[in-house]
Amino acid sequence: MKFPICSVEGNNTPSFQCAGAILNSKYVLTAANCLDPESLGEKRLSVIHLGDYNLDTEKDCLLTLLGLRCSKPHIAVGIEETVLHPDYNIRGKYSDDIALIRLNATLNFEDRSTTIGPVCLPPKDFNFKAFAGNRTPVAAGWGLSKYGEGSNILFRVNIPIADDALCRKRYKENFVGNQLCIGGSEGGFDTCSGESGSPLVMPGYYAPPFLEVGIASFGPFPCGLEGFPTVYTNVADYRDWIIKNMKP
Repeated sequence: MKFPICSVEGNNTPSFQCAGAILNSKYVLTAANCLDPESLGEKRLSVIHLGDYNLDTEKDCLLTLLGLRCSKPHIAVGIEETVLHPDYNIRGKYSDDIALIRLNATLNFEDRSTTIGPVCLPPKDFNFKAFAGNRTPVAAGWGLSKYGEGSNILFRVNIPIADDALCRKRYKENFVGNQLCIGGSEGGFDTCSGESGSPLVMPGYYAPPFLEVGIASFGPFPCGLEGFPTVYTNVADYRDWIIKNMKP
């Protein structure tokens, strides 16, 4: 039922203002546009919600043959520090769209192993398309949409890799490199408003752990349009920056 690497970024009430992925017990990886004052307007990111599935319920429950099975309530954690990439928005709109959030509490994965857990960074010299081969990456988040409809339920779906040439055609100078072109297929799911920062992941060759290969950055409006892919920040290109900017 859960996809443990996801977080919801918002205020005291869960919302899908943005999303992110848990890196370790202190850090969440997200998009810089989720923290940029110009993008947020009067909104301010103040709380990270972890371990949530249905944003409309306090507890997430599943009816099984043995009765109703409920997980622990989600937890809300404050923010100690944020780090935006210094080149964000310089080469083009949403270029270098990556940021780190340091939590003001330390997560305990053993206590909540079924509802929260960390994602892995790609290894050094990682090549996304070579690693993916004929497999499709997995997108997870609350703003995933088919035919432009959002959701308060956490979706986890396979989204095909699109040709970079299509993103260059659609987004011109805003597709600047260090990015992945994903989705835009007929009748498929795509990320929507409120889903910036959500992770695009690939499982290992044989099983999880998941590697976070992309961070949802921007796409068409309305979302879910055929022939209009979503652009993700290519996490592998920022591996060294991420590691350098995480404190113990």
